[in-house]
Amino acid sequence: MTVVHEHGIHAAAIAFCHCPTATDSSFCPEPVQLIKFGLFPGSWQQPQTAYTINGLRDYHLLSLQSTITALDYVYYLRRSTDNDRYRELNTAMREFTFLRNVRRAGQDPTSDLPAGCLAVSCPACPQPGINMLEGWRDRPDAEGYLDMLFYSVDGNFHHNQKMKPMDPEDYPLTQGAGYFRQAILHQASEYMNPHSPFQESTCNKFGAMGYGRYSGRVSGMVGLTCSRHMFVFPRSLVDLVKGEGFAWGDFAQLSGLQPWLDVLKLFCRGYDINCQYDKKFELRLADFRSNFSHLRSVRTTVFPPTRSLIPKFHAPAHTLLCSVYRSYNYTPGVGMTDGEASERIWAAFNALAIRAKEMTAGHRHDVINDFLSDLNVRRVHGMPKALSGKHQTARRQLALAREHLQYLEQNIADERKLSEWRQTEAVWERDVLDPQKHRGLQNPYLLDKEKGLTEKQLVEMMKKMRAGREEHSLGPLGIIHQGTLLERKREELLDELELDDATDVALETLKGRCDTFLCEVDTWTTVRDAYLQPLVDKATRTGPLDPTSGPKSTSAFFPLRDMSYDAGSASKGLPPVRNPKGKPDLWQDVHAVNILLPSAYDASILRALCMREVVGFESEIRRAQARDALDDVRTAIIGREAYKIKKIHLSSKTYATRATNHIRSMEDGVREAANRYRRARTALLALGMDEADPEFRVLRKEDTVKYSLDGQHKTLGESSESKPWIWERFTFSDTQGDGQYQAFFEDARRVHWFRSSALNKRWREELSLVEEEMRRSIRFFSYHRHRWLDVAEKRDLLGNRGAAAYARKQAHRYARLLHVCQAEYTGRIDLVRCAYPTQLIRPNLYLSRTNHHYKLCCETSDMVQ
Repeated sequence: MTVVHEHGIHAAAIAFCHCPTATDSSFCPEPVQLIKFGLFPGSWQQPQTAYTINGLRDYHLLSLQSTITALDYVYYLRRSTDNDRYRELNTAMREFTFLRNVRRAGQDPTSDLPAGCLAVSCPACPQPGINMLEGWRDRPDAEGYLDMLFYSVDGNFHHNQKMKPMDPEDYPLTQGAGYFRQAILHQASEYMNPHSPFQESTCNKFGAMGYGRYSGRVSGMVGLTCSRHMFVFPRSLVDLVKGEGFAWGDFAQLSGLQPWLDVLKLFCRGYDINCQYDKKFELRLADFRSNFSHLRSVRTTVFPPTRSLIPKFHAPAHTLLCSVYRSYNYTPGVGMTDGEASERIWAAFNALAIRAKEMTAGHRHDVINDFLSDLNVRRVHGMPKALSGKHQTARRQLALAREHLQYLEQNIADERKLSEWRQTEAVWERDVLDPQKHRGLQNPYLLDKEKGLTEKQLVEMMKKMRAGREEHSLGPLGIIHQGTLLERKREELLDELELDDATDVALETLKGRCDTFLCEVDTWTTVRDAYLQPLVDKATRTGPLDPTSGPKSTSAFFPLRDMSYDAGSASKGLPPVRNPKGKPDLWQDVHAVNILLPSAYDASILRALCMREVVGFESEIRRAQARDALDDVRTAIIGREAYKIKKIHLSSKTYATRATNHIRSMEDGVREAANRYRRARTALLALGMDEADPEFRVLRKEDTVKYSLDGQHKTLGESSESKPWIWERFTFSDTQGDGQYQAFFEDARRVHWFRSSALNKRWREELSLVEEEMRRSIRFFSYHRHRWLDVAEKRDLLGNRGAAAYARKQAHRYARLLHVCQAEYTGRIDLVRCAYPTQLIRPNLYLSRTNHHYKLCCETSDMVQ
């Protein structure tokens, strides 16, 4: 006999025992004798090959973790011992994994297993009778989303099957008991598919609607997954023979959702083609009822109210009516669900496709069922920590979103306007749940086209922003203000000189501007020396007003302060460092100019009594300068995003190129205004402003980069990012002189409020959903722990001590999970509310070894009752 173990393939002389048993004259079958000695038979008639259990375990884990093929594993064994048992290994491995799966599920290995009994279910999804409290139906409608089933429908065309000769009689050992639907439903879908006419898309042409290329005996699959926890639903996978037709999705749902269809009150379905899929959904269900009412596996075809949404990553590919009206961001009751769980599952699942596409039909289903169970089991064991992490994130993000919304509303003086916005939001949240009302529903998350600015107006706004704000004053105040204007002009000239892409005429003009600037600086310095220098000299002689405030500085720069730390990285909120290396002489001349304002002097000088007035003057000017710079930052960002929206709808290459140039110009405006604010803030800190001043905070690079002007152009992950603090104040829109500009910025503020309010509500819902999922996971683990303990008692009564020991081992797994839940959830939820009716939760269950035997031990005190 050939024996295959984890280190190779060997021939061994095996003598079977043919002695009669004690009960009758028959002898123990040869395959059973092999199993008793730790060898798994290659066949059940006259075994010529046997595999060690450890060898099969090794290959099982390798196939799940690294998706190694049976052929590669046999090659490894052959290179170790130079033998070939590839075909026998495939057969034995299928039987071995099947027996392991039925044992884990507590089932007997039969050919007629209950539907979905081998699949691993999600502990946190609602499952009445298992993890939901009695009376959940009496929950108020406003909290009904807590019991809603979130699921996603999606196709996968990597998992096809090659068109090559195969055994037509091959069937899966896990027939209907895993993640694929039952065969009778497969026959029904084959009947319905020819009667499902091709439906033209009224949105975009998606591959899921048949606008694609498909090949193979099986072109792919479509299935259901848990949108929030990434579990594949039992008996929900359907093999496709062409494209992702709607009939296939119908059958996947009718099969996979049977445990919930006539039980739960709400569904939330994510599907990248929901906008087209929903159109004739009820008609297809009616057709199914009239043709397949005899199917006992489909008890009901009536769906509860379903929120049909577009996953966040796919939403930008849809038209406006789909991407916003079916958005997870603006639909009440969905929390921070993104609907993209299927895509994440496929990312890990697709590595198996290289193997599975070569397999026969039954073998392919068995391997896929085993692989998906492994994925689900890993998530079961990681569920407590995953939910705890989600809860921590939700609490932190909710606090940030609530604080941002409060700051925003504090700066909106018109309470009547806020009241109108809240009423509009309430109407949206009520009517958006009904797709029939979408076309007539006012969308508050988009800019009003009538208030939008034309391209010419946007260019004028940009020029106006760059022109600056001119003020004229006399005396020390005027001198300081004129100095700040010269500082700004100096930075603008340095920026232009660094570009080094101007024509000869432009360079000549720029040189003239530099000469004018140098003359203005000379004139200003003369006046400054007459007004400010005597004050500085007096402060140097007399010292600070309060001698206890600190000794006179011993800096080498005294009486000036060390300004080497005033520039640095934008990620730290500092303006850029000017590098004089390799710059032209004209740049060097402008860069060498020093405009000495009070903020340029040492702190001991500024504390002098004679400097108090001029320090106050510059502080007020710098604060106004910083506010103006922040307003310019916001204006430039809004203008940039408005150009991006316009560019999307441009068809001409010339206009698109022009729009791109304007976008770049606006981005330059954002950087210039941001650096202007950073310089003003640096001066304010030198003048004595507190580092933690709530109005003038650090402006980092990320605060000016990401901002979507309206709801249609949000990107995946944006909701999880904290909003930049610069958008807490929108009062700059009230200062726009022109009525058209003011209306545009006011509309931008309106959209920003609606988006901020929606984000606050979604995070509040997410926190409530995660807490409910924590409670459900505890009930789920407790339920299955007691179920396995009951199985152990029954096996003991039957005298099957081996099966009873295994059942207690399974119960211990759930006890350990309960222990992790207690450690992770304490302080986050009320654990007393998690108790499942008539069940006791003892998470501190453990195994102790006494007298070389394992016995089940439990602490005397229960966690909750």
